Amino acid sequence: MNSAPVLLDRLSGVGLLAWVGLLATLGLAWHECVLLANAALAACRIELWALRREAAVDLWRLGLRCLLAGSIGLLAVATLGVLCLFAAIAAWCRATEPSTLVLVALSGALLCGLQSSARRVLLEGAPWLLLLVGAAIVATRVAGSELPWTCLVAESTMVYVGSVCWSLARDGTAMLAGAAGR
Repeated sequence: MNSAPVLLDRLSGVGLLAWVGLLATLGLAWHECVLLANAALAACRIELWALRREAAVDLWRLGLRCLLAGSIGLLAVATLGVLCLFAAIAAWCRATEPSTLVLVALSGALLCGLQSSARRVLLEGAPWLLLLVGAAIVATRVAGSELPWTCLVAESTMVYVGSVCWSLARDGTAMLAGAAGR
């Protein structure tokens, strides 16, 4: 039995988890709502990537994992959404910095690079491109504005991540019901 691919998968999983942690930490330290949204989007897309890689698992385990991942994701999205809302009210968010745009682009490139086909790369790239373009527009157009535009970009990303997590939890429930009906 060759354990090298298993070890490589575990190391890549730990590295990706560390990347999400770094983005979240930087988002809190720099008062960047866009980086917090970047961390949530990265965590969501990493989990979807991992689920696709383990699709050969039996229906019961896959359903349980989808339900658990979707539920945890919804809780995280709600928490980040409330945090961004309070940040907007308290004027905590700063304008989007160029370093934030670089980190969003790196996250998107990293997760697009993990995909196995050109179609998957295009599907993976779409949410990253939307977040990057939204953050770039905010960074260039509304610098010095009183309105919390960066928080609005982050919240729109949270809505996307929330819808993906909801679908994941719903599909997990359906898989568990199908597995129990056998």
